[in-house]
Amino acid sequence: MNYLAHFHLASSHGHVLAGALLGDFIKGNLAEHHQHRGGSFSTDWINSIHFHRQIDTFTDSHPLVVQARQRFESPYRRYAGIIVDLVFDHCLVQQWQGLADQSLASFEQTCYQQLALDEPLFPERAAALSQHLRNHQLLSGYGHLPTIDRALAGVSRRLSKANPLDNCLPAIEEHQADLKKDFLEFYPLLNTACASFPPAPVISAQSDPMPRPCA
Repeated sequence: MNYLAHFHLASSHGHVLAGALLGDFIKGNLAEHHQHRGGSFSTDWINSIHFHRQIDTFTDSHPLVVQARQRFESPYRRYAGIIVDLVFDHCLVQQWQGLADQSLASFEQTCYQQLALDEPLFPERAAALSQHLRNHQLLSGYGHLPTIDRALAGVSRRLSKANPLDNCLPAIEEHQADLKKDFLEFYPLLNTACASFPPAPVISAQSDPMPRPCA
């Protein structure tokens, strides 16, 4: 799932928003990043990053998502995971009213306000992405296919090998109706599964200080 879905699911299941973004940047053993183990992040942040990872694990292995990825043939199949993540955020924007209690406009601004508060504590690359999301109002922007196209072109430029991501909009449009069906069937299942995800097993019993800035 991409960032709008991660923010929505984190908010819906009582997690702070930081991990919805940091989950793509913090790798390895989360215990090493906990304040009680000499790291930078509070229990709430560790749990939210762990929650992000659980969403990704559930999503990547689910038959409906596998089916969505398989709709893309060569040369797009190898990059179908990236494409589907963004297309599912597009579908979430389009179907927001039936899937969320808060208006998208209100939710989006709440996310940006919280990200602005958290950015000084983020690693540099995560802070840059957070600023990019805010500056370009991308969470609701994903509801427009040209925005998805630009996002994929940006990913294409960052990859080290030549790839077709800057030219896959026609393939997305070809499969758009089927991808919407995949999303509408899958997202409620993911939302339900999130309620049973356990917290990260690295929590100390002592109270948490505030997160301290990352180097």
